[in-house]
Amino acid sequence: MKSAKPWSLSDADEETRRALLKAAEQAGLSVSDWLGQSPEDDTPPIDVDATEEPEARREESEDSRALTAAISRLTERLGAMGQPARESFFGLKARLAEIERRLGEVAVAPHAAPDRGRSMREVTVMVEALGRDLDSADEDARTMIEGQHAGAERAFAGAPARRWATAPSAAPD
Repeated sequence: MKSAKPWSLSDADEETRRALLKAAEQAGLSVSDWLGQSPEDDTPPIDVDATEEPEARREESEDSRALTAAISRLTERLGAMGQPARESFFGLKARLAEIERRLGEVAVAPHAAPDRGRSMREVTVMVEALGRDLDSADEDARTMIEGQHAGAERAFAGAPARRWATAPSAAPD
């Protein structure tokens, strides 16, 4: 699935941007190369050994696209959250740090390494799980607030209407 607007590093919040830049730097790559895509194209470049089987290249490319898409969705999701919301999500920094660590391992692994595809799929699962947990936390908060509103409405439903005392109007002579 392609988005209407190409993803850009400027779309990421500051914390995510720093993590992406650090991981790319550790791998000795640009962020675009590290994510497996070029700025002009949504498809990742296939940089594999010529002796590698076509099926392995196709799987590598699919794994790379899935990981890139998952990171893009998570970055967009985190960017839509306010700083207080990100800070209130328990364990967010630790989970992002673990994703960053695992991405760094994937980035430095040789393309022909047998575990590279599996590692990319595992990181993709981690990224997608974090996105689902963020959505779930939002839904839980929304449900709690709606419950509080409903409780307040029930509490005030049977209460008599409050009448404000007003000064009697002067009767015309």
